[in-house]
Amino acid sequence: MFRQIAAHISLPGLPKPPIDRQLDFLFQQHPADLVSVLEAGWRNSFRSPAVRNRGPLRGVLDTPNPSPPTAWPTTLNGQLAVALTTMSRRPFVHDHIIYAYLIENTRVFEIFRKVLSLFLHGEQLGIPQRSETFEWLRTTEELFFRSGTPLTVLSVDSQLRPDPRATRRNAYQRLLGMDLNHGTDDGPVYPYEKAVAANRELVATLEELLRQVWVGVAYTNVGVPVNGPLPIDTAAIANLALRLQNMLNERRGSAPTLPNLAREEFVAVAAMSWFHMTLLYNSPVVLDLQATATSPEDRLSRIGERVGMPPHSRSHSYFVLAPLLSQLLIEIEAGLYSSQVGARALFEPRTPAGADNPIRSRLQDIIHHWSLATGRDLKSVAVTTTRGFASQAPASTAGAPAIAPTTSNSAALAPASVDASRTLSLQTLRV
Repeated sequence: MFRQIAAHISLPGLPKPPIDRQLDFLFQQHPADLVSVLEAGWRNSFRSPAVRNRGPLRGVLDTPNPSPPTAWPTTLNGQLAVALTTMSRRPFVHDHIIYAYLIENTRVFEIFRKVLSLFLHGEQLGIPQRSETFEWLRTTEELFFRSGTPLTVLSVDSQLRPDPRATRRNAYQRLLGMDLNHGTDDGPVYPYEKAVAANRELVATLEELLRQVWVGVAYTNVGVPVNGPLPIDTAAIANLALRLQNMLNERRGSAPTLPNLAREEFVAVAAMSWFHMTLLYNSPVVLDLQATATSPEDRLSRIGERVGMPPHSRSHSYFVLAPLLSQLLIEIEAGLYSSQVGARALFEPRTPAGADNPIRSRLQDIIHHWSLATGRDLKSVAVTTTRGFASQAPASTAGAPAIAPTTSNSAALAPASVDASRTLSLQTLRV
């Protein structure tokens, strides 16, 4: 969300400014202006009810220069207005909800919630020395911790669903069939409304797709001799992609651009991208927290040390996976890989034009980091189904999630299934 918005910001004298300069500019904007940007983004979102009749998502992704939609209404001036004009040339394709799920699994939300609380209630973390940090603190509280932002896209909390964190977990469970790997701040299971209709088979189906793609990658490596026919099942890959497409589309209302769960996804992605972007470089708040480092996971780890809340031990893989899996699932929902011709694009080393295939490279990174994050090696034996989960939670705990909500060494990707006969056996992450 914010990473897509920042990428369209141009600064005087810098036609292609570095991302840290773009984010510095974004973090210093007034909260009301950022709400306007988000509202405009929602109006032009490819999942928004206002644009749902513009055609299939595949057309949005495939068409190099689609017809410009109606300009986004805005009173913004300067670089933000220019960015919105640039982005309005096509429907706004923001990140998939799996991006928010993976980023939140690092415990970034809880850690920054503690940061804000300590800064606002005392001087345990010191007094910020940069005005930009005060701007960031105000904007973060206004956007993501204020109870109710009426009449805007951010107002997904109400008397009916007063807890934004529970609302996000409900959306993760319904669309992805997964719960977060941690509970409340002090450990117990986080309470939220669990839906009966949920994509409980998504994890198993996605992992089987990745395993089949890996077979394709392994047997199409240039220079690797193979005796006999290649054991690549392109039809199986296409069928798995179609199953994922149907699962996700069903939750949305039978098509990827229909609005069911769209606002919940939009708001979750906006919140997690804000914190992700804060960690993407040595931002002013990172500097004031004395947490400078060379990677998002190391910055988060140092901030966690300051507030006494460690992030997940596999945060590096989560940060790598989030944008990659987001793009993959958007493409799967659009049906790009649901045919045998499309499925081959996932593992073939060359494009039809003879260039290196970037999709194959993305899939290799996804397979590698998914294996690290879950502890399940997708390059070896198949995942089996069992009548339960490998859980550290007490067996007698009523309503406990699939994976015990422990700290940084908890299991990584926790399916939120309530049907024990159809659940996936998970391993606990190695610390």
